[in-house]
Amino acid sequence: MRMGDAMRLSFKKSIVLIILAAILIQVGSQFIYIRKIAENSAQRLLAYTNTTVKQIENNLDSAFKSIAYTTTYFSINSAVQRFLTEEEQLEKYKLLTFVNDTCQAAMAMNSQIQTALLFDKEGNCEFSYSSSEMKFHEELQKVERECYREAVNNRFIFYQGEDGREILLCITPIYSNKAAIFTESQRIGTVMLVIRPDSIMKVLEETGNAQEVEFYLLDPEGSIMAANSGKEALERDLPGYTYLEREIWGGQGFRIVGKINNHQVVREYDLFRSQMLLSCAVMVGMLLLIGWLFNHTIAHPIDRLIGEVAELGTNRRKKQITGKYHFQLTPLVDKMNEMLKNNAQMSRRIFDTQKRLYEAELLKNESEIYALRSQINPHFLYNTLQCMGGIALMNEQPVVAEMASNMAEIFRYSIKEGDKVTVAEEKDFLKKYLDICDVRFNGRFRWEMEMEEGVEDLCIDKMILQPLVENAVYHGLEKRTQPGGMLWIKGKREGKSLVFSIVDNGGQLNPERLARLQETLENRELLEQERRARKRIGLVNIQSRLKLMYAGEGGLTMEESAGNVTVTVRFPAKETDTRQ
Repeated sequence: MRMGDAMRLSFKKSIVLIILAAILIQVGSQFIYIRKIAENSAQRLLAYTNTTVKQIENNLDSAFKSIAYTTTYFSINSAVQRFLTEEEQLEKYKLLTFVNDTCQAAMAMNSQIQTALLFDKEGNCEFSYSSSEMKFHEELQKVERECYREAVNNRFIFYQGEDGREILLCITPIYSNKAAIFTESQRIGTVMLVIRPDSIMKVLEETGNAQEVEFYLLDPEGSIMAANSGKEALERDLPGYTYLEREIWGGQGFRIVGKINNHQVVREYDLFRSQMLLSCAVMVGMLLLIGWLFNHTIAHPIDRLIGEVAELGTNRRKKQITGKYHFQLTPLVDKMNEMLKNNAQMSRRIFDTQKRLYEAELLKNESEIYALRSQINPHFLYNTLQCMGGIALMNEQPVVAEMASNMAEIFRYSIKEGDKVTVAEEKDFLKKYLDICDVRFNGRFRWEMEMEEGVEDLCIDKMILQPLVENAVYHGLEKRTQPGGMLWIKGKREGKSLVFSIVDNGGQLNPERLARLQETLENRELLEQERRARKRIGLVNIQSRLKLMYAGEGGLTMEESAGNVTVTVRFPAKETDTRQ
């Protein structure tokens, strides 16, 4: 068996083992989960019932306490007490307005109160304030007479009227504020509040799921006041049910009972278990399907991809991954092909850079050889020129003396150390060179130099402009037969570039020669061929030098218009003086 087949078999076995392990984990976890659900369902429902009963207890206690506060407010109100003890009917009538306002304010603050009644100490109803129709005051008067002797503050009574109406009453005796001890002799009356039935009943009716848990509110006699499943009789000790009971508003006998239907919990659990088993079977089927799809669309294509990648290292003609793959691996293949393409481009750039550095080194060596050929002994020539200038002055030949002095300065400038100079230094050098040319050509042309402000402080390569000026003089102005020759040298800054223009009016160039020269300056291959063929300093050599030094940021162009030939050279401006 080949190694590739062994690796592929091992990979497939790994996938099978992973899928089988996933199936076992899925089935085992489902059974454990179902068992835990069975154990915890009843506990959660019991905890839910306890929490709900406690919540109902808190809500009802809060409601009862709010009602009790209102009855206390009535019992200690001075206007109410004066109204109950006043015997003069006129004064009592005057107090009626205050009592009415008191009732209205109290009922506005507590929306649970439906009716407020005041009874004197004999049990006669002296005052009634109702927000709705309440026509059974006589029945309530009987209730008050039956229970006032117990003298219990804030006593709640669940009352069923003769017409079947069910209401909740809160009754509190009223004692004189002047009494030091509250006794029956100090009781001046009773306040009775009728509570809206829905304000208490909705606390249970809106709580819980009646199919799982039934909640009942019972009065002290065991009558059902409210329930979330209707007011059927509460049957105790039924099999399959769990009961929770809690007393509210301590001491008066009101109770909350929670009745848990265990049968309903089991039925819901059975349905849940069936759903879990079905989902487990579906998951197992999906895992098997995923395993087959993974092997068909991932494992096998990956093997082919590995083989094709291995071929890239042995077959030099193969540069890209050319096989067809499923859409799952297409992005990976595209990225790998992009990486291979980038690597090839990077290798090409590295090769070009090394080639350019090699050419620059060759160009530098050629320039050095050319310079060596042109030099006999720099110091000997410089001293000789200085001596010639001195002899010319002794023989009263100022023109010859100045020419020799300029030549000596030019020679010294050309052999001084360092490759960088300021534009100002290059400008002085060009002036001396043009002064010599002026003598040589006997004033046949004039020249002007114009530098934009700030340009003279920038740094450039030494003698970068002299070959361009020399080209304009010897290939342009020297051939001019008519007087009026002119040479302009201009320097300016454009953004981050330094631009120099050398313009002469030496006459029109041959269009074919100009086009050929422009093509040579723009084409790297033609430029290299021309540079190797000529072997001398000129436009071609300067262009090669600029291309190697500044890549795409430097270079020169040549154009002709109306007899004026313009050579423009451009390279990056350097703010800092980098001369050595």
